[in-house]
Order: sequence, then structure tokens, then C-alpha cells
Amino acid sequence: MILIKKNTYRLIVKYSFSVILFYCSVSGYTQTSLNEFFKNYRTTDRVGAFFVKFRKSNNFDSIVFYTEKAIKGFNEDTHHFIKFSVYYKLGCALLRKQDYFNASIAIDSSIQIGIAHNLRKQLVEAYRVKGVIANYKNLYDEAIDNYKIALSYADAIADKISLNTNLSSLYIDVGKTKLALEFIDEFIDYNAKNPGVLDSHTLVYNYLKKNNFKKASLQAQKYIQFLKKGKENLKEAAYIKYGKKYQAEKKTHEYELLKKENIIKDLEIKKQTTRCNYLIFFYLFGLIFVIFTYNRFRLKRNVANSLAKQNEILKKKKVILEKSNANKQKLFSIISHDLIGPFNAVLGYTKLLDEDYENFTEKERKKFIHIINTYANKNYILTRSLLDWAKVQQDRLKVRKSKLNFEEVIASTIASYQLLADKKNINVRVIIGDKVVVEADRIMMQTVIGNLFINAIKFSHINGTIIFKLYKNNEGKETLEIRDNGIGMNQEELKTLFDLEKVNIKKGTNNERGNGIGLVMAKELIELQNGTLQILSEKGKGSIAIITI
Repeated sequence: MILIKKNTYRLIVKYSFSVILFYCSVSGYTQTSLNEFFKNYRTTDRVGAFFVKFRKSNNFDSIVFYTEKAIKGFNEDTHHFIKFSVYYKLGCALLRKQDYFNASIAIDSSIQIGIAHNLRKQLVEAYRVKGVIANYKNLYDEAIDNYKIALSYADAIADKISLNTNLSSLYIDVGKTKLALEFIDEFIDYNAKNPGVLDSHTLVYNYLKKNNFKKASLQAQKYIQFLKKGKENLKEAAYIKYGKKYQAEKKTHEYELLKKENIIKDLEIKKQTTRCNYLIFFYLFGLIFVIFTYNRFRLKRNVANSLAKQNEILKKKKVILEKSNANKQKLFSIISHDLIGPFNAVLGYTKLLDEDYENFTEKERKKFIHIINTYANKNYILTRSLLDWAKVQQDRLKVRKSKLNFEEVIASTIASYQLLADKKNINVRVIIGDKVVVEADRIMMQTVIGNLFINAIKFSHINGTIIFKLYKNNEGKETLEIRDNGIGMNQEELKTLFDLEKVNIKKGTNNERGNGIGLVMAKELIELQNGTLQILSEKGKGSIAIITI
């Protein structure tokens, strides 16, 4: 109140924070709801401060302006108590401006919020104001209804007495004296100890109008006693006032003494403040030094990490280069031995035929032609494998997927190399269930299946068996198994099977030569199509190549 009289409204904003906190604490707000309440403290508290300011000066236009501004700033996070309070203040201001229509709308908004969140105490005031608005508009029945609703929410005795006084007055205004007396009689017991709480003039008037002189006299006597007690209270108040004046003078003297003591304490505080300032200066200087040192350390660490990463990259590149060189050496070895060797044989036999064709029998000529054809086919297959492998290494081989009849792809691939199996009298069986359609590259799949078929033939015994089995695995992927009962491999051989640098090239059961590139290329071609190739083997029992698409 002192701050309001001095018009120091900025301080009102500051100290009203404590008022709101106290109000919320005694009203039963939890800490969580308090946190939500103060999210919008700055806006709502300013509205409260302006409300105090303009209410004192009857500047209700400004109250309306600032409360409407606060309403526009509402959002989902705005606490319901704040919303109720602002709408209620707006309705009161509009009532004072005699804008009953908009006042009723604002009060209705506050009532909706109060009902939604069971704000019983606030609903008493809201319905009371709504009753006042209806009364000013001469809508007495509506006013009575609103007072009754307010009475249903009233928990405090004082609120109940006050509302019943309002109701009795309204019933008197509309000529319903009997109903007025019923409300008064109902709450007479509450007034037994405090006859001044109710409007005693109204009681006496209604009792006289009802010709109930006994109750009128009794109420008048109570009121006289109340007035006498009030007179005694006035005397007591005068003594209290004099005592307060004496206490005030005493406190003024004590205040002067405290003021002098405070001056001395202020000097001590200044001295301590100076000392603290020096300590803060040295602390900040030390902190800056620590930060500077840490930044230098972090910079050096980052440089070291960067160098370590670069070294790691160089190591990886070195490994790639070493592997590339090894692949090149392997390629040169294949070209010099596996590719050139068959050409020498072809050239030798063609030279014999060219120089002594007439001296050879027809049977010998057919034998030479068959040998030449065999070596030529081997070289063709090897050359094509080398070209495909080179493309894979250079990332030039493009995958061209299409929907394939997998059974037809397997059959056509087997047919291309069936002659090699027939030479060793190998039984080739194909086990396929329903028609299977996969999405893959035809040429790549033929190359993969062909290389695995040749490999199975190479290491199968004469009169052996090779089984092609097509099925769906547990993951629903199409799976092709190529199983032979040949010589098989041990675990050491399996570990280096797909490494050109370490692969141990050995001859087949009929002294067939190999170069190790077929399996490596098959694995790379399958992986290009997002498939997998796995080799299972046991020494002396055979091997299984498993392809999944």
C-alpha cells in the first residue's frame, strides 16, 4: 500500500511476486503447479500492477486495455488460475464502466475456467459479480439464480452470510418478503455471536413488515448490544492508538541508533568488499590463465589426433596398394603361366598339322583338333574370367538386374559345362521345388554358377555326384546349394579360400590345373548383387557352396 501511494509501480511488480507466491502456497498449490504458474509471471504480474494503479485512479479504460492485452498473450502453458484472474479483473472493470454486456462475457469466461479446474472460492466471487450485473440490468430472477449458484460453491461462513444477505435484499426488491425471511432465518444461528455481520436494518425491517414484532425487537436489541460493544472498542482503539504513538517514538529513537550502527557496518562492508574485489581479480586472472593453458593443450591434442587419423588413412591406403600390387602379380602369374601355357600347346599342335598334315591319320588329326579345342575353350573361359575380375577391381562392371527364371539359368549354365562332368562320368542332379523367379544379373549369375560348377567337377572323383538344390532359407531368401562328394578341404584351406595372396592352388582329382581366381570372382560378383557366397567343406567328404539372393 505504501508503494501504491508513492506511485512506485516498478517496485509493486517486484514485491507482488512475493504476494503471489504466498497466496499460491496457502491455497494448496504444489511445487510443480507453482513452476507452471510463474512461467507467465512477468506478463500477469504487470497486469496486476496496472490493475492496482488504474483502479486507484478509477482509470477503468486502462484496466480493460491491459487485461485484454494479457488475454491475447495466453497460450496452452498459461496457468488456469492466471486465466481466471485476468478474465475476472476484466469483467469487474467493464462492470464499473457500466458495459454490462461485455462484462457478462468476461465473467462467463472466468466461470468456465473455474468450473473446469474446480476453483470453488473463485467461482463464489465470479457468480456474485454476475448476479450484480443482472441486478443492474433489472434481471432480478437471473440475479437470484447467480447468487444461489455462488451460494452452492461457498464454503466460508462469511461468504454464505453475505450471499444470503444479497438474496434477501433481492427478494425484498421483487416483493417476495416471505422468501427473504426464509434466507434470513436460515442463517440467524451464524449471526448469534456477531450480530453486526448481517445487515441488522434489513432484518428489523423484514420482521416488522411480516408483523413479527418479537423477532424484530430481539434483533434490534442484538444490534444495540453490537453498537455498545463497538463504542467500547472505539475507546480501546484510542488507547491502542496512543500506545502505538509511544511505541513509534521509541522505535524512531531506536532507528537513529541503528542508523549510526549501520553506517559503521557499511564502512566495514566496504572494506570487506574491497578485499573481495582483489580476491575476485586474482581468481579471474587465474581462471583466464587456466583457460589459456587448457586451450593450448586442446589445440595440441587436436593436432595430434589429426595426425593420428592421417596416419591411419595412410596405413589403410598402404594396405590397399599392397593388395593391389599382389593382385597384379597374381594376374601376371596367371597370364604368364595359365594363359600362355595353353597357347603354346595350341600353337604346337597347329604347327604339326600345318607342316605334316598328310602324314597323320584321320584319327590323329581329330585327336589334335580335340586337344586344340580343349585348350582354346580353357583359354576363352580364363580370359573372360580375367576380364570380368579386372572390371570388378576397377568398379567398371555394372549390375543389370532383371527378373530371372532361376531354374532356367541353372540349367543353361550346367549345359555349358556338362562335357567336363561327362569326362569324369559325374552324375549331376538338380533338385528344384516350385518355379522360382529372382531379380539378378543373368550374366553374373551364369558366371558365378559356372565357376562353382567347374570347381566342383575339378575336385570330384570319377563316378562322383554333384547336386544342385534350390530352396528358400529361414529368412525367406532364395538359396542355391552346389554339393559335391569330392576330396574336400581342411579349415586352414577354407580360411585362405578367397584371398588371392594366400590361396593354395592345387590340382584336381584328374590333375586339372586351377588359378584360384574363379572363387574370388564368384564371391565378388554375388556381393555386387547384395547376395552372399559361403563355402562349407570337410576333408575327404566333399564341399558345399551356398549362394543366397
